[in-house]
Amino acid sequence: MAAQAPAPRPLWATVFDRAVGWSLGLPSETCGYTFESVKIPISGGIVLAADLYRPDGQDPAGTVLVRGPYGRGIFFGMLMARIWASRGYQVLFVSCRGTYGSTGAFDGGSSEAQDGQDVVAWMREQPWYTGTFATIGGSYLGFTQWALLTDPPPDMVAAVMTVAPHDFAERMWGTGAFTLQQHVQWSDSVANQETRGIWGTIQNFKNPNRLDPLLKNIPLEPALKRHFGDKAPWLFEQIKQPDLDHQVWAGQRHGRGLEKANIPIYLATGWYDIFLEQTMEQYQALSQRGCPVSLRIGPGGHMEAQGSETTRDTHRWLEAHLARKKTAQSVPAVKIYRGGEAPEWLEFPKWPPATSHKELFLAPEGKLDGLHSANGDTSSFTFDPSNPTPTVGGALLLGEVASTTRNCAPETMS
Repeated sequence: MAAQAPAPRPLWATVFDRAVGWSLGLPSETCGYTFESVKIPISGGIVLAADLYRPDGQDPAGTVLVRGPYGRGIFFGMLMARIWASRGYQVLFVSCRGTYGSTGAFDGGSSEAQDGQDVVAWMREQPWYTGTFATIGGSYLGFTQWALLTDPPPDMVAAVMTVAPHDFAERMWGTGAFTLQQHVQWSDSVANQETRGIWGTIQNFKNPNRLDPLLKNIPLEPALKRHFGDKAPWLFEQIKQPDLDHQVWAGQRHGRGLEKANIPIYLATGWYDIFLEQTMEQYQALSQRGCPVSLRIGPGGHMEAQGSETTRDTHRWLEAHLARKKTAQSVPAVKIYRGGEAPEWLEFPKWPPATSHKELFLAPEGKLDGLHSANGDTSSFTFDPSNPTPTVGGALLLGEVASTTRNCAPETMS
C-alpha cells in the first residue's frame, strides 16, 4: 500500500547526487528518478516503512533490495539508493522493525530472517517488480542479506556484502569473553539514533571511550540498566548468555546461508575490520562450493572498507549480475592490499595463494623466535580484573589511530 504518490527528483537533489557520484568515481548518471514512501505489512501485524526509488523515463535495469536499521535519510539514502536509481536501478530501501517509522520493537537482529522473507513476498506482488532482485549493503545491512540467504529466494540473483557478519553470536562471545565496549557502544547508538541523528551518532562512534565510566562499573548490569532503561532489551539477554547454542542466539546465527547461497556474491572487508574473520569464512565456504564470489581486502578498518572503490565494484557487480550487461567491467576474483614499506594492491585467482607456514614462539624481551626455548626464560605481567588493560589495537569499529599512551601502561607488554 502506497503512502504517497511518486515524486520527481528536485533540482537540488540532482546537483547533489551528481556531485557525490563524481566524488565516488562512478560512471555518469543515465536518468533521473522518482521517489515514494511505502508501507510493507509483514508477519505479526508489523508494518515496515520503506522508500521506493524508480528510474524516471526508462525501464529499470533491475530491482535492488536494501534492509537496515540506521534510517533512510540523506546519508544512507544517497549511498544505498539514490546513486543507483540515477544509474537505472529500482531500489526498495526498507527500515528494520522498530526503526525509523517501522512498527514493532527492534530486537538486535533476531527477526531478520523471517522479516526478509516477508518483504520479498510482498515485493513480488507489486506491479513494479522486475522479476529478479539483488541485495546490497554493509555491516548490519549485510547481516540482513545473510539472514535472507538462510532460505535463498529463487528470484535473488546477486548480492554485495561489505564488512558483513553472518553470525553475531560468534562475534560477541566467540573468544569466550564478551566484546563489551563494541556491543554496548553499538546498542547505545541504535537505541538513541533517532534522537541524536546521523551526525550525532557518527560523532559518538568516533569517541568510543565516552562510555568507559559506564563499562568500569562492577557489577556491570545495574549500571547498564540505569543507562539504557528499557531501550536495549536485546543487550541484557546477550550479555548474560555465553552459550552460543542457546535459544537467545537462534536468530543471530546465519551460517546456513554460507551453505545454501548459490548466487554471485561480492565480499569486501579490511585487514582491521571487526568482521574480517567472518568475511574470510564466507569466502572459503562459498568458493569451496563453487559459488561465484569475489573478495576484496583493503588496508583499513570497518568504516574505511566501505569506500569509493567498493562502491565502484558494487556498480560493476550490479551491471554484470543483475542487469546482465555484456559491457559490464569485470571485478577481480581476489584483490588484496599488502602493506609494509612498499604497499601495493595484488590480484589473485583465489585466496589464499600458495603459502609456506612458519611457526614462531614467544621469547623474552617481547620478541618472537623460530626456536622453542627450553632455558626457562620468562616475561611477566600483573593481571587485575578490577583494573583491566585497555584495548591497544586490533580490529576496532572506530577509535584511535595511535595508542602510544596505552602501550606504555604498566600492565601492558609490547
